[in-house]
Amino acid sequence: MIYIKMYRFLFVLFLVGITACPNTKKEGKQLQKDINNELVIGIENAPANLDPRFATDAYAIRIGKLIFPGLVTLDENFKPKPLIAEKIETLNDTTYMITLKKGVRFHDGQELTASDVEYTFKSIMDPELKSPHASGFQKINKIEVLDPYTLKITLNEPFAPFEEQILVFGIIPKHVAENLKDKFNTNPIGAGAFKFEKQLDGGDVYLVKNTNYFETPPHIDRLIFKVIPDVTVRMLELLKGSIDLTQNALPQTLLERFKNSDKVNVMYSPSASLTYIGFNLNDPMLKNSKVRKAIAYAINREDIIKYKFEGHATLARGALGPINWAYEPNVSTYEHNVEKAKKLLDEAGYKDPDGDGPKARFELVFKTSTEKERIDIAKIYIDNLKNVGIQLSLRTHEWGVFFTDIQEGNFHLFSLKWPFVAYPDFLYYIFHTKSFPPNGANRGRYTNAEVDKLLDQSRKELDRGKQKEIFSKLQNILADELPYIFLWHEENNAVVNKRVKNYTLSASGDFQSLINSSISE
Repeated sequence: MIYIKMYRFLFVLFLVGITACPNTKKEGKQLQKDINNELVIGIENAPANLDPRFATDAYAIRIGKLIFPGLVTLDENFKPKPLIAEKIETLNDTTYMITLKKGVRFHDGQELTASDVEYTFKSIMDPELKSPHASGFQKINKIEVLDPYTLKITLNEPFAPFEEQILVFGIIPKHVAENLKDKFNTNPIGAGAFKFEKQLDGGDVYLVKNTNYFETPPHIDRLIFKVIPDVTVRMLELLKGSIDLTQNALPQTLLERFKNSDKVNVMYSPSASLTYIGFNLNDPMLKNSKVRKAIAYAINREDIIKYKFEGHATLARGALGPINWAYEPNVSTYEHNVEKAKKLLDEAGYKDPDGDGPKARFELVFKTSTEKERIDIAKIYIDNLKNVGIQLSLRTHEWGVFFTDIQEGNFHLFSLKWPFVAYPDFLYYIFHTKSFPPNGANRGRYTNAEVDKLLDQSRKELDRGKQKEIFSKLQNILADELPYIFLWHEENNAVVNKRVKNYTLSASGDFQSLINSSISE
Protein backbone atom coordinates (compact mmCIF):
# COMPACT_ATOMS: atom_id res chain seq x y z
CA MET A 1 0.00 0.00 0.00
CA ILE A 2 1.88 3.73 -1.45
CA TYR A 3 0.78 7.25 -0.40
CA ILE A 4 0.51 9.58 -3.40
CA LYS A 5 -1.76 12.66 -3.35
CA MET A 6 -2.78 13.37 -6.89
CA TYR A 7 -6.02 15.30 -7.30
CA ARG A 8 -9.56 15.22 -5.96
CA PHE A 9 -12.51 14.08 -7.97
CA LEU A 10 -14.62 16.94 -9.36
CA PHE A 11 -17.71 14.92 -10.21
CA VAL A 12 -20.38 13.55 -7.88
CA LEU A 13 -22.16 10.57 -9.45
CA PHE A 14 -24.70 8.07 -8.14
CA LEU A 15 -24.46 4.41 -9.11
CA VAL A 16 -27.57 2.24 -9.20
CA GLY A 17 -28.29 -0.11 -12.07
CA ILE A 18 -26.40 2.00 -14.62
CA THR A 19 -23.97 1.34 -17.43
CA ALA A 20 -21.96 4.31 -18.57
CA CYS A 21 -24.18 7.27 -17.67
CA PRO A 22 -24.75 9.03 -14.33
CA ASN A 23 -27.98 8.06 -12.62
CA THR A 24 -31.03 10.26 -12.56
CA LYS A 25 -32.60 12.08 -9.61
CA LYS A 26 -35.31 9.44 -9.52
CA GLU A 27 -32.72 6.68 -9.09
CA GLY A 28 -31.00 8.71 -6.37
CA LYS A 29 -34.24 9.05 -4.39
CA GLN A 30 -34.90 5.32 -4.70
CA LEU A 31 -31.38 4.55 -3.47
CA GLN A 32 -31.76 6.85 -0.47
CA LYS A 33 -35.05 5.24 0.48
CA ASP A 34 -33.49 1.77 0.47
CA ILE A 35 -30.77 2.66 2.98
CA ASN A 36 -31.48 1.21 6.44
CA ASN A 37 -28.09 1.41 8.13
CA GLU A 38 -24.76 2.98 7.36
CA LEU A 39 -21.28 2.93 8.81
CA VAL A 40 -18.91 5.92 8.80
CA ILE A 41 -15.14 5.36 8.58
CA GLY A 42 -12.79 8.24 9.40
CA ILE A 43 -9.81 8.52 7.04
CA GLU A 44 -6.93 11.02 6.88
CA ASN A 45 -6.79 11.63 3.12
CA ALA A 46 -9.09 11.35 0.14
CA PRO A 47 -8.40 8.46 -2.24
CA ALA A 48 -6.99 10.01 -5.39
CA ASN A 49 -8.22 7.53 -8.01
CA LEU A 50 -10.43 4.48 -7.43
CA ASP A 51 -9.73 3.01 -10.88
CA PRO A 52 -7.53 0.00 -9.92
CA ARG A 53 -5.33 0.62 -12.96
CA PHE A 54 -4.23 3.92 -11.41
CA ALA A 55 -4.78 3.46 -7.67
CA THR A 56 -1.54 3.93 -5.75
CA ASP A 57 -2.38 5.56 -2.42
CA ALA A 58 -3.42 3.34 0.48
CA TYR A 59 -7.07 4.44 0.67
CA ALA A 60 -7.61 4.21 -3.09
CA ILE A 61 -6.31 0.64 -3.05
CA ARG A 62 -8.18 -0.45 0.08
CA ILE A 63 -11.52 1.15 -0.82
CA GLY A 64 -11.07 0.01 -4.41
CA LYS A 65 -10.90 -3.63 -3.33
CA LEU A 66 -14.45 -3.37 -2.03
CA ILE A 67 -15.57 -2.26 -5.51
CA PHE A 68 -13.24 -4.26 -7.76
CA PRO A 69 -12.45 -7.89 -6.85
CA GLY A 70 -9.64 -9.66 -8.68
CA LEU A 71 -9.31 -13.14 -10.09
CA VAL A 72 -7.55 -14.06 -6.85
CA THR A 73 -7.28 -12.57 -3.40
CA LEU A 74 -4.62 -13.03 -0.73
CA ASP A 75 -5.41 -15.08 2.35
CA GLU A 76 -4.26 -14.30 5.89
CA ASN A 77 -0.81 -15.72 5.05
CA PHE A 78 -0.57 -13.60 1.87
CA LYS A 79 -0.99 -16.63 -0.36
CA PRO A 80 -3.28 -16.29 -3.40
CA LYS A 81 -6.62 -18.06 -3.47
CA PRO A 82 -9.28 -17.94 -6.21
CA LEU A 83 -11.96 -15.25 -6.02
CA ILE A 84 -13.50 -14.45 -9.41
CA ALA A 85 -11.48 -17.33 -10.80
CA GLU A 86 -13.01 -20.79 -10.35
CA LYS A 87 -9.78 -22.53 -11.19
CA ILE A 88 -6.18 -21.64 -12.17
CA GLU A 89 -4.14 -24.33 -13.94
CA THR A 90 -0.40 -24.07 -14.55
CA LEU A 91 0.19 -25.72 -17.93
CA ASN A 92 3.94 -25.06 -17.85
CA ASP A 93 6.37 -22.49 -16.41
CA THR A 94 4.95 -19.71 -18.59
CA THR A 95 1.37 -20.73 -19.41
CA TYR A 96 -1.74 -20.47 -17.24
CA MET A 97 -5.31 -21.56 -17.96
CA ILE A 98 -7.90 -19.60 -15.99
CA THR A 99 -11.53 -20.59 -15.61
CA LEU A 100 -13.93 -17.94 -14.30
CA LYS A 101 -16.91 -18.42 -12.05
CA LYS A 102 -20.21 -18.15 -13.88
CA GLY A 103 -22.81 -15.61 -12.81
CA VAL A 104 -20.41 -12.94 -11.53
CA ARG A 105 -22.04 -9.65 -12.50
CA PHE A 106 -20.88 -6.08 -12.59
CA HIS A 107 -22.86 -3.48 -10.69
CA ASP A 108 -24.80 -2.57 -13.87
CA GLY A 109 -26.02 -6.16 -14.26
CA GLN A 110 -23.71 -7.25 -17.09
CA GLU A 111 -21.95 -10.57 -16.56
CA LEU A 112 -18.19 -10.50 -16.04
CA THR A 113 -16.48 -12.56 -18.75
CA ALA A 114 -13.01 -13.44 -19.98
CA SER A 115 -13.18 -10.46 -22.37
CA ASP A 116 -13.33 -8.11 -19.39
CA VAL A 117 -10.22 -9.74 -17.89
CA GLU A 118 -8.42 -9.44 -21.22
CA TYR A 119 -9.43 -5.78 -21.53
CA THR A 120 -8.33 -4.94 -17.99
CA PHE A 121 -4.90 -6.50 -18.38
CA LYS A 122 -4.27 -5.15 -21.88
CA SER A 123 -5.26 -1.64 -20.87
CA ILE A 124 -2.73 -1.73 -18.02
CA MET A 125 -0.12 -2.91 -20.53
CA ASP A 126 -1.00 -0.10 -22.98
CA PRO A 127 1.84 2.48 -22.82
CA GLU A 128 -0.59 5.27 -23.76
CA LEU A 129 -2.59 4.64 -20.58
CA LYS A 130 0.54 5.14 -18.44
CA SER A 131 -0.63 2.90 -15.62
CA PRO A 132 1.80 2.96 -12.68
CA HIS A 133 1.30 -0.81 -12.44
CA ALA A 134 2.39 -1.61 -16.00
CA SER A 135 5.83 -3.05 -15.18
CA GLY A 136 4.61 -6.41 -13.84
CA PHE A 137 2.22 -6.81 -16.77
CA GLN A 138 5.10 -6.53 -19.22
CA LYS A 139 5.76 -10.19 -18.42
CA ILE A 140 2.59 -11.10 -20.36
CA ASN A 141 3.26 -12.23 -23.92
CA LYS A 142 -0.24 -13.26 -24.99
CA ILE A 143 -3.80 -13.34 -23.65
CA GLU A 144 -6.22 -15.67 -25.43
CA VAL A 145 -9.97 -15.69 -24.74
CA LEU A 146 -11.07 -19.29 -25.40
CA ASP A 147 -14.70 -18.84 -24.41
CA PRO A 148 -16.68 -16.46 -22.15
CA TYR A 149 -15.37 -18.19 -19.02
CA THR A 150 -11.91 -19.38 -20.04
CA LEU A 151 -8.71 -17.61 -20.99
CA LYS A 152 -5.11 -18.62 -21.44
CA ILE A 153 -2.25 -16.32 -20.44
CA THR A 154 1.25 -16.92 -21.76
CA LEU A 155 4.22 -15.13 -20.23
CA ASN A 156 7.44 -14.31 -22.04
CA GLU A 157 9.43 -15.89 -19.19
CA PRO A 158 8.69 -17.53 -15.82
CA PHE A 159 7.39 -14.99 -13.32
CA ALA A 160 7.05 -16.30 -9.77
CA PRO A 161 4.77 -13.53 -8.39
CA PHE A 162 2.32 -13.86 -11.32
CA GLU A 163 -0.74 -14.49 -9.15
CA GLU A 164 0.15 -12.04 -6.34
CA GLN A 165 0.99 -9.18 -8.69
CA ILE A 166 -1.20 -9.69 -11.75
CA LEU A 167 -4.21 -11.89 -11.00
CA VAL A 168 -4.96 -9.95 -7.82
CA PHE A 169 -5.84 -6.79 -9.82
CA GLY A 170 -9.45 -5.66 -9.79
CA ILE A 171 -11.35 -6.40 -13.02
CA ILE A 172 -13.16 -3.55 -14.77
CA PRO A 173 -16.05 -3.80 -17.29
CA LYS A 174 -14.89 -3.43 -20.88
CA HIS A 175 -18.22 -2.01 -22.10
CA VAL A 176 -18.15 0.82 -19.54
CA ALA A 177 -14.44 1.65 -19.55
CA GLU A 178 -14.25 1.79 -23.35
CA ASN A 179 -17.08 4.30 -23.37
CA LEU A 180 -15.89 6.49 -20.46
CA LYS A 181 -12.14 6.19 -21.20
CA ASP A 182 -10.23 8.49 -18.79
CA LYS A 183 -13.49 9.42 -17.01
CA PHE A 184 -13.98 5.87 -15.71
CA ASN A 185 -12.70 6.89 -12.28
CA THR A 186 -15.68 9.26 -11.94
CA ASN A 187 -18.08 6.32 -12.32
CA PRO A 188 -16.16 3.24 -11.18
CA ILE A 189 -18.22 0.10 -11.80
CA GLY A 190 -16.89 -3.20 -10.57
CA ALA A 191 -18.25 -6.55 -9.41
CA GLY A 192 -17.44 -6.17 -5.72
CA ALA A 193 -19.46 -6.38 -2.53
CA PHE A 194 -20.07 -2.62 -2.58
CA LYS A 195 -21.08 -0.21 -5.36
CA PHE A 196 -19.72 3.28 -5.81
CA GLU A 197 -22.44 5.83 -5.03
CA LYS A 198 -20.63 9.17 -5.05
CA GLN A 199 -17.56 11.12 -4.01
CA LEU A 200 -17.96 14.60 -2.59
CA ASP A 201 -15.77 17.57 -3.46
CA GLY A 202 -14.05 17.18 -0.09
CA GLY A 203 -13.11 13.61 -0.95
CA ASP A 204 -15.69 11.66 1.12
CA VAL A 205 -16.57 8.38 -0.62
CA TYR A 206 -20.03 6.77 -0.41
CA LEU A 207 -20.51 3.08 -1.20
CA VAL A 208 -23.74 1.05 -1.09
CA LYS A 209 -24.09 -2.69 -0.80
CA ASN A 210 -24.31 -4.89 -3.87
CA THR A 211 -27.26 -7.16 -3.23
CA ASN A 212 -26.22 -9.27 -6.24
CA TYR A 213 -22.67 -9.86 -5.04
CA PHE A 214 -21.46 -13.29 -6.20
CA GLU A 215 -20.50 -14.27 -2.65
CA THR A 216 -22.50 -13.48 0.52
CA PRO A 217 -23.82 -9.88 0.16
CA PRO A 218 -22.87 -7.35 2.85
CA HIS A 219 -25.08 -6.71 5.88
CA ILE A 220 -24.37 -2.96 5.92
CA ASP A 221 -26.33 -0.86 3.44
CA ARG A 222 -23.91 2.04 3.07
CA LEU A 223 -20.28 2.82 3.88
CA ILE A 224 -19.14 6.43 4.15
CA PHE A 225 -15.40 7.06 4.11
CA LYS A 226 -15.21 10.51 5.67
CA VAL A 227 -12.05 12.56 5.15
CA ILE A 228 -10.90 14.15 8.44
CA PRO A 229 -7.33 15.44 8.06
CA ASP A 230 -6.92 16.59 11.66
CA VAL A 231 -6.07 13.79 14.08
CA THR A 232 -7.69 15.48 17.08
CA VAL A 233 -10.93 15.95 15.19
CA ARG A 234 -10.90 12.26 14.22
CA MET A 235 -10.58 11.34 17.89
CA LEU A 236 -13.41 13.67 18.94
CA GLU A 237 -15.69 12.38 16.19
CA LEU A 238 -15.14 8.85 17.47
CA LEU A 239 -15.98 9.91 21.01
CA LYS A 240 -19.15 11.67 19.82
CA GLY A 241 -20.18 8.71 17.70
CA SER A 242 -20.13 10.76 14.49
CA ILE A 243 -17.80 8.17 12.99
CA ASP A 244 -17.87 4.46 13.74
CA LEU A 245 -14.38 3.34 12.86
CA THR A 246 -10.80 4.41 12.22
CA GLN A 247 -8.05 2.07 11.12
CA ASN A 248 -4.39 3.04 11.47
CA ALA A 249 -5.56 6.64 11.58
CA LEU A 250 -4.72 7.57 15.19
CA PRO A 251 -1.32 7.66 16.96
CA GLN A 252 -0.75 5.27 19.82
CA THR A 253 -0.68 8.12 22.37
CA LEU A 254 -4.32 8.90 21.54
CA LEU A 255 -5.40 5.26 21.39
CA GLU A 256 -4.61 4.93 25.08
CA ARG A 257 -7.50 7.30 25.82
CA PHE A 258 -10.00 4.81 24.44
CA LYS A 259 -8.93 1.81 26.50
CA ASN A 260 -11.68 2.09 29.10
CA SER A 261 -14.33 3.58 26.83
CA ASP A 262 -17.87 2.26 26.99
CA LYS A 263 -18.47 3.42 23.41
CA VAL A 264 -15.62 1.90 21.39
CA ASN A 265 -13.28 -1.07 21.25
CA VAL A 266 -9.57 -0.75 20.48
CA MET A 267 -8.15 -3.57 18.38
CA TYR A 268 -4.60 -4.56 17.38
CA SER A 269 -3.13 -7.08 14.97
CA PRO A 270 0.31 -7.87 13.50
CA SER A 271 0.93 -6.00 10.27
CA ALA A 272 2.95 -6.20 7.09
CA SER A 273 3.87 -2.52 7.29
CA LEU A 274 7.38 -1.09 7.31
CA THR A 275 8.58 2.31 8.54
CA TYR A 276 12.02 3.24 7.26
CA ILE A 277 14.57 6.00 6.78
CA GLY A 278 15.76 6.41 3.22
CA PHE A 279 19.16 7.77 2.17
CA ASN A 280 20.14 9.68 -0.95
CA LEU A 281 22.91 7.40 -2.14
CA ASN A 282 24.05 9.93 -4.73
CA ASP A 283 25.22 12.14 -1.88
CA PRO A 284 29.02 11.79 -1.44
CA MET A 285 28.75 11.51 2.33
CA LEU A 286 25.82 9.07 2.43
CA LYS A 287 27.42 6.83 -0.19
CA ASN A 288 29.72 5.68 2.60
CA SER A 289 28.09 2.66 4.26
CA LYS A 290 29.93 3.44 7.53
CA VAL A 291 28.08 6.75 7.75
CA ARG A 292 24.75 5.02 7.16
CA LYS A 293 25.53 2.37 9.78
CA ALA A 294 26.62 5.04 12.26
CA ILE A 295 23.27 6.78 11.85
CA ALA A 296 21.51 3.46 12.38
CA TYR A 297 23.41 2.79 15.60
CA ALA A 298 22.76 6.35 16.80
CA ILE A 299 18.95 6.14 16.52
CA ASN A 300 17.32 4.69 19.61
CA ARG A 301 14.58 2.65 17.97
CA GLU A 302 14.00 0.64 21.12
CA ASP A 303 12.95 3.70 23.14
CA ILE A 304 10.79 5.05 20.32
CA ILE A 305 8.86 1.78 20.20
CA LYS A 306 8.58 1.67 23.98
CA TYR A 307 7.45 5.24 24.57
CA LYS A 308 5.89 6.45 21.30
CA PHE A 309 4.14 3.23 20.32
CA GLU A 310 3.57 1.80 23.80
CA GLY A 311 5.18 -1.41 22.59
CA HIS A 312 2.77 -1.85 19.66
CA ALA A 313 5.55 -2.24 17.08
CA THR A 314 8.44 -4.63 16.53
CA LEU A 315 12.00 -3.82 15.51
CA ALA A 316 12.58 -4.37 11.80
CA ARG A 317 15.52 -6.41 10.56
CA GLY A 318 14.66 -5.73 6.93
CA ALA A 319 11.80 -4.84 4.61
CA LEU A 320 10.09 -8.19 5.25
CA GLY A 321 8.52 -8.72 8.65
CA PRO A 322 8.28 -11.89 10.76
CA ILE A 323 4.83 -12.73 9.34
CA ASN A 324 6.24 -12.98 5.81
CA TRP A 325 7.13 -16.48 4.56
CA ALA A 326 10.47 -15.25 3.17
CA TYR A 327 11.55 -13.44 6.36
CA GLU A 328 15.20 -13.96 7.29
CA PRO A 329 16.00 -13.22 10.96
CA ASN A 330 19.75 -13.94 10.83
CA VAL A 331 21.01 -10.65 9.42
CA SER A 332 23.12 -7.72 10.66
CA THR A 333 21.27 -5.63 13.23
CA TYR A 334 21.82 -2.15 14.60
CA GLU A 335 20.92 -1.84 18.27
CA HIS A 336 21.30 1.59 19.85
CA ASN A 337 25.04 2.06 20.49
CA VAL A 338 26.51 5.57 20.64
CA GLU A 339 30.13 4.42 20.89
CA LYS A 340 29.85 2.18 17.83
CA ALA A 341 28.34 5.07 15.91
CA LYS A 342 31.18 7.42 16.86
CA LYS A 343 33.83 4.85 15.94
CA LEU A 344 32.29 4.28 12.50
CA LEU A 345 32.18 8.02 11.82
CA ASP A 346 35.83 8.29 12.79
CA GLU A 347 36.69 5.42 10.44
CA ALA A 348 34.72 7.08 7.66
CA GLY A 349 36.96 10.13 8.00
CA TYR A 350 34.51 12.40 9.84
CA LYS A 351 36.36 13.11 13.07
CA ASP A 352 34.67 15.10 15.80
CA PRO A 353 36.26 18.59 15.51
CA ASP A 354 36.05 19.40 19.23
CA GLY A 355 35.46 16.16 21.12
CA ASP A 356 32.35 16.60 23.21
CA GLY A 357 32.10 20.28 22.28
CA PRO A 358 29.27 21.94 20.35
CA LYS A 359 30.78 21.66 16.86
CA ALA A 360 29.29 19.01 14.59
CA ARG A 361 31.14 16.53 12.40
CA PHE A 362 28.79 17.48 9.55
CA GLU A 363 25.20 18.54 8.85
CA LEU A 364 22.41 16.64 7.11
CA VAL A 365 18.82 17.59 6.26
CA PHE A 366 15.93 15.31 7.21
CA LYS A 367 12.63 15.71 5.35
CA THR A 368 9.20 14.61 6.48
CA SER A 369 5.55 15.56 6.11
CA THR A 370 3.67 17.98 8.34
CA GLU A 371 2.03 15.11 10.27
CA LYS A 372 2.60 15.84 13.97
CA GLU A 373 3.44 12.26 14.94
CA ARG A 374 6.17 12.04 12.30
CA ILE A 375 7.58 15.43 13.29
CA ASP A 376 7.74 14.37 16.94
CA ILE A 377 9.69 11.23 16.00
CA ALA A 378 12.00 13.25 13.72
CA LYS A 379 12.87 15.46 16.71
CA ILE A 380 14.02 12.31 18.53
CA TYR A 381 16.30 11.52 15.57
CA ILE A 382 17.76 15.02 15.87
CA ASP A 383 18.60 14.48 19.56
CA ASN A 384 19.98 10.98 18.89
CA LEU A 385 22.31 12.14 16.12
CA LYS A 386 23.47 15.14 18.10
CA ASN A 387 24.88 12.66 20.63
CA VAL A 388 27.29 11.31 17.99
CA GLY A 389 28.22 14.69 16.51
CA ILE A 390 25.83 14.90 13.55
CA GLN A 391 23.68 18.00 13.14
CA LEU A 392 20.33 17.01 11.64
CA SER A 393 18.15 19.84 10.36
CA LEU A 394 14.43 19.20 10.00
CA ARG A 395 12.45 20.28 6.94
CA THR A 396 8.69 19.69 6.89
CA HIS A 397 6.51 20.06 3.82
CA GLU A 398 2.91 19.52 2.82
CA TRP A 399 2.49 16.05 1.41
CA GLY A 400 2.57 16.96 -2.30
CA VAL A 401 5.79 18.97 -2.03
CA PHE A 402 7.40 16.40 0.27
CA PHE A 403 6.62 13.45 -1.97
CA THR A 404 7.73 15.25 -5.13
CA ASP A 405 11.09 15.96 -3.48
CA ILE A 406 11.45 12.30 -2.56
CA GLN A 407 10.60 11.12 -6.07
CA GLU A 408 13.08 13.56 -7.60
CA GLY A 409 15.90 12.69 -5.18
CA ASN A 410 15.87 16.14 -3.56
CA PHE A 411 16.80 15.03 -0.02
CA HIS A 412 19.53 13.74 2.27
CA LEU A 413 17.33 11.60 4.51
CA PHE A 414 13.58 11.07 4.72
CA SER A 415 11.15 8.74 6.43
CA LEU A 416 8.09 7.02 5.03
CA LYS A 417 5.94 4.02 5.79
CA TRP A 418 5.04 1.19 3.44
CA PRO A 419 1.60 0.14 4.72
CA PHE A 420 1.68 -3.34 3.18
CA VAL A 421 4.76 -5.38 2.26
CA ALA A 422 3.02 -8.64 1.43
CA TYR A 423 5.11 -10.54 -1.07
CA PRO A 424 8.94 -10.61 -1.13
CA ASP A 425 9.09 -9.49 -4.77
CA PHE A 426 8.40 -6.04 -3.32
CA LEU A 427 12.17 -5.87 -2.86
CA TYR A 428 12.45 -5.56 -6.65
CA TYR A 429 10.22 -2.48 -6.59
CA ILE A 430 12.31 -0.67 -3.98
CA PHE A 431 15.90 -1.83 -4.59
CA HIS A 432 16.42 -2.88 -8.22
CA THR A 433 18.26 -0.40 -10.44
CA LYS A 434 15.39 -0.65 -12.95
CA SER A 435 13.08 0.70 -10.25
CA PHE A 436 14.37 4.26 -10.09
CA PRO A 437 11.36 6.66 -10.11
CA PRO A 438 9.10 6.90 -12.03
CA ASN A 439 9.50 3.18 -12.87
CA GLY A 440 9.51 2.08 -9.25
CA ALA A 441 10.31 3.22 -5.73
CA ASN A 442 14.10 2.96 -5.55
CA ARG A 443 14.08 6.55 -4.36
CA GLY A 444 17.55 6.48 -2.85
CA ARG A 445 19.01 5.37 -6.22
CA TYR A 446 20.55 2.24 -4.69
CA THR A 447 22.72 0.28 -7.15
CA ASN A 448 24.14 -3.18 -6.55
CA ALA A 449 24.78 -5.62 -9.42
CA GLU A 450 24.55 -8.69 -7.15
CA VAL A 451 21.22 -7.51 -5.71
CA ASP A 452 19.89 -6.94 -9.24
CA LYS A 453 21.00 -10.43 -10.25
CA LEU A 454 19.36 -12.08 -7.22
CA LEU A 455 16.14 -10.11 -7.69
CA ASP A 456 15.99 -11.19 -11.34
CA GLN A 457 16.60 -14.81 -10.31
CA SER A 458 13.86 -14.65 -7.66
CA ARG A 459 11.28 -13.76 -10.31
CA LYS A 460 12.19 -16.71 -12.54
CA GLU A 461 12.56 -19.32 -9.78
CA LEU A 462 9.21 -21.07 -9.21
CA ASP A 463 10.34 -23.43 -6.43
CA ARG A 464 9.34 -21.88 -3.08
CA GLY A 465 12.28 -23.38 -1.19
CA LYS A 466 14.83 -22.02 -3.68
CA GLN A 467 13.06 -18.67 -3.64
CA LYS A 468 13.50 -18.57 0.12
CA GLU A 469 17.25 -19.12 -0.27
CA ILE A 470 17.49 -16.25 -2.77
CA PHE A 471 15.51 -13.87 -0.54
CA SER A 472 17.63 -14.81 2.47
CA LYS A 473 20.78 -13.82 0.55
CA LEU A 474 19.13 -10.57 -0.50
CA GLN A 475 18.11 -9.67 3.04
CA ASN A 476 21.65 -10.30 4.28
CA ILE A 477 23.14 -8.02 1.64
CA LEU A 478 20.60 -5.27 2.27
CA ALA A 479 21.10 -5.45 6.03
CA ASP A 480 24.84 -5.11 5.55
CA GLU A 481 24.78 -2.32 2.94
CA LEU A 482 21.83 -0.53 4.55
CA PRO A 483 20.25 1.46 1.69
CA TYR A 484 17.41 1.93 4.19
CA ILE A 485 17.38 2.03 7.97
CA PHE A 486 14.67 -0.54 8.58
CA LEU A 487 12.99 0.95 11.64
CA TRP A 488 9.93 -1.00 12.78
CA HIS A 489 6.73 -2.80 11.87
CA GLU A 490 3.84 -0.98 13.54
CA GLU A 491 0.88 -3.10 14.56
CA ASN A 492 -2.38 -2.44 12.79
CA ASN A 493 -4.93 -0.78 15.03
CA ALA A 494 -8.59 0.05 14.83
CA VAL A 495 -11.00 1.98 17.02
CA VAL A 496 -14.47 0.56 16.45
CA ASN A 497 -17.83 1.66 17.79
CA LYS A 498 -19.36 -1.12 19.89
CA ARG A 499 -22.45 -1.15 17.69
CA VAL A 500 -20.28 -2.59 14.90
CA LYS A 501 -20.19 -6.39 15.05
CA ASN A 502 -17.82 -8.95 13.50
CA TYR A 503 -15.18 -6.46 12.41
CA THR A 504 -11.69 -7.95 12.38
CA LEU A 505 -8.24 -6.59 11.57
CA SER A 506 -6.09 -8.20 8.91
CA ALA A 507 -2.32 -7.99 8.59
CA SER A 508 -2.79 -6.18 5.28
CA GLY A 509 -4.77 -3.39 6.95
CA ASP A 510 -7.49 -3.55 4.28
CA PHE A 511 -11.24 -3.06 4.77
CA GLN A 512 -12.40 -6.47 3.51
CA SER A 513 -13.83 -7.31 6.93
CA LEU A 514 -16.54 -4.71 6.33
CA ILE A 515 -18.17 -7.15 3.90
CA ASN A 516 -19.01 -9.49 6.81
CA SER A 517 -19.59 -6.83 9.48
CA SER A 518 -22.98 -5.68 10.72
CA ILE A 519 -24.49 -2.92 12.82
CA SER A 520 -26.46 -3.55 15.97
CA GLU A 521 -28.53 -0.62 17.23
